[in-house]
Amino acid sequence: MSDAPNLQTIKDHLKEGANIFIVFGGNVTLDHVAASLALYLSLKKAGFDSLIASPGEMRAEFSYLVGLDKIARTIGNRNLVISFKNYQSGSIEKVSHNDDVNDKFELTIKPKSGHKAPNPKDIDYYYTGAQADLIFIIGTSRLEDLGVIYESETKLFYDVPTVVINRHQNTAYGTVNVIDNGASSLCELTAGLLEGLGYPPEGDIASNLIAGIDFATNRFQNPVISAQAFTMAGKLLSSGGKRPPVRITANQPGTGSLFSSYQGGPSPFARALAANRPPSFNLPPTPTTMPPMPSPVAGTKPPLTPNIPEEPTPSTQPAQGETSAATPESPPEDWSKPKIYQGGTRV
Repeated sequence: MSDAPNLQTIKDHLKEGANIFIVFGGNVTLDHVAASLALYLSLKKAGFDSLIASPGEMRAEFSYLVGLDKIARTIGNRNLVISFKNYQSGSIEKVSHNDDVNDKFELTIKPKSGHKAPNPKDIDYYYTGAQADLIFIIGTSRLEDLGVIYESETKLFYDVPTVVINRHQNTAYGTVNVIDNGASSLCELTAGLLEGLGYPPEGDIASNLIAGIDFATNRFQNPVISAQAFTMAGKLLSSGGKRPPVRITANQPGTGSLFSSYQGGPSPFARALAANRPPSFNLPPTPTTMPPMPSPVAGTKPPLTPNIPEEPTPSTQPAQGETSAATPESPPEDWSKPKIYQGGTRV
């Protein structure tokens, strides 16, 4: 990223102790998740109090991304709410607290006469009231696509500066917009931003970014790929990043290659391997009869056959004084009679 004014604005908000949110929508690809996790892990590593959230389900195909378990479903982080399921309205008489018991904070819930105290098994805990100094919004066309995250904290998104990272120009709704229509992936944009902010990705963070670029470019096989994608992939590999393995999924459509990439399924060959059966190559049928010879055209002469002298056939008659190998000599008359050993006779 080379837009200096944008970089400086972001740096101004990334002050010491800043509370940073990274959010993305629910209808996402591996590129969205990898870019968001790389940004989250980089800011955590730099010492910022960061939170990452998405309203969507994280699918099994994302499982090898580092930090996937850190993605929350909501962004409420200010107020702790303690709730009781199966609560009977009007059954509580008083709630008091004590904060001077062995460095613990205690809540005492006193039920009304004739009612039981709430069952500890019915207690739920969760946070509300989000508080942030800067919000990064990754690959999301509009705020409404953030679902419950935006619905529950709508005011926050208008009170706090936002940085939108996207590949589509019509999504420039943030305070700062990092947008490049020519980019092949969100991950290459995020990698460039991290470099510009002074947090060059390394190790696992670089591996996440390579995975996103790999996915978005169909393992660098798409017809149109930005030069920046190749440049950034080289940098990430040099800084300790690793490419993800190729996965074969037998129920996805084939792409024509031997093994599948993340976006496409395997070829017929790979599907056959996954199904534990020999592959079918769909070869053309072998003809059972020879094609007819073309008829000679009227008025043309047949080709001349060269006069090749015949080699003499070797004689099968035995030469004078020799015995033919085909007619062996007859055995002696006593050949079939039993032989009896007699003293000096040598056998």
